[in-house]
Amino acid sequence: MSTEETGAPAQQDSSLNVSNLPHDVLASVFLLLGVKDMGRCACVCNSFATVAMDEFKVWLPYSLKRWGPHTNLKKWLRYKGKKRQPLPIAGVFHPQNYRMLSVMLSNLEPMVGLWQSRGNDQRPRGALYRIHWVEDGLMWSKIPSGHHTLDTAPDRILKFGPGTIATGEVLDDTHLIIRDYTDCFVGASVCSGAAVAAASVAVCGLSDTSSEGSPPRSFASEMEKFMNSSILAKGRKKSKKGVGGANRMSTILPECRHMVRVVPPEPTRNTSLAGLWKGIYYAHGLEIIRVDYNFSGSHARIIATKITGDRNVPAGEHTWAASAKAGFQYSLDTAFPYADAELDAKIVACHGGICRVADDGFVNPRSLPGRLFELDNDKIRFQFSDIGFVEYTRLDENLVKKNESGHS
Repeated sequence: MSTEETGAPAQQDSSLNVSNLPHDVLASVFLLLGVKDMGRCACVCNSFATVAMDEFKVWLPYSLKRWGPHTNLKKWLRYKGKKRQPLPIAGVFHPQNYRMLSVMLSNLEPMVGLWQSRGNDQRPRGALYRIHWVEDGLMWSKIPSGHHTLDTAPDRILKFGPGTIATGEVLDDTHLIIRDYTDCFVGASVCSGAAVAAASVAVCGLSDTSSEGSPPRSFASEMEKFMNSSILAKGRKKSKKGVGGANRMSTILPECRHMVRVVPPEPTRNTSLAGLWKGIYYAHGLEIIRVDYNFSGSHARIIATKITGDRNVPAGEHTWAASAKAGFQYSLDTAFPYADAELDAKIVACHGGICRVADDGFVNPRSLPGRLFELDNDKIRFQFSDIGFVEYTRLDENLVKKNESGHS
């Protein structure tokens, strides 16, 4: 009699379980996971390990799907530049296959985006950096400021990837610690990553100094040495010759920088002017501002904050603010004699506001009346009382996008 006639429960086939699935099916499942999750699956059983280590069924299609649109994976694997001696630094290696390449790319990917330094260049001038994909690595560039033209190419600083001895560690998707070991040599003991990160955060968090390019006996350099000796003290064996024996290797400290991510505000129907803008501030040259909307209080306001500044109003300070409520009625009275000077577009909206000015060194900061004009050519202009005006254009879209292709 069948189990349906007797009412007895059907017995399950014990041979059918996930570990007995065909390898092609397991590979399709693994392609939906992350790099770390696939590494964990490889520790489950022999069947999982075989599939998780498969170069052509898993890692090649995985890396092409995730990073293929942004960079040229073959150039990462076929690096033929200068070969350097290996250093005991986590994250610095030359990938030999797509599995190793996927590990490197997954570690570098969180670095892509806009960053602002927390070091010496934050005030008064400030600096805005961009890390983006190129064909054979990640390029760290500085978005220019201080020039007297709006169209200036970014200054390339450093490339991450094969052939470079530099690493980056993103903490909480907000902070970035960059360590450049280019000047380190074999035979020297390299500071641990924990020591460098701790020293960088301590130095940059407690003062306006940075450990980048630190003099030998500067506060930043001494802080890194102290952090490194404290972290490595537990595993250090006492020399027979006493502390500080002659056989101890010298320590080479990397150039280190602490950076904070810049997340540009997205414009919406009610916040059409939100975003990053650039304009030429007279003799100070090109500066970059961030425009946000503040809806707290009885009246909504548009607030512009300097990302890069000058010796009068430094980076991080408000440069102007205006009412979010705009009207098409405006007057060019004697208080604003230059509002329509050199204007090659039509004014579509006017906002009343105030601007901030100061003497050299941000001395005696004060607020003066001003006006914000929206133009029909997707630009804005702010009139700084009777001083003059600054016309702004949006920062190039390809600089703001977080993940863009490295192919030009």
